[in-house]
Amino acid sequence: MNGTVKPNVPGNAEFVQRITHLLREPLGPLLLGLEVLLREESLSPRGGEMIGLLQRGVKKEADAIEELLRSTELFEKDAAK
Repeated sequence: MNGTVKPNVPGNAEFVQRITHLLREPLGPLLLGLEVLLREESLSPRGGEMIGLLQRGVKKEADAIEELLRSTELFEKDAAK
């Protein structure tokens, strides 16, 4: 066994769902906090750029997590056929 998770093995989909939830959970508050900082009047233009960079990175991570979850669900449906 090479250490990879096989999507069609019973229990793997549930495991991936739990992991994706744990990975996704802190992203909402992080994005909210970045949005609050972005609205700060004393924020410098450079600070705004950095916050924008962080927001884009967090959103990409959230999208990747969602894609992982969708892929796992598709594999699970295929395995059930």
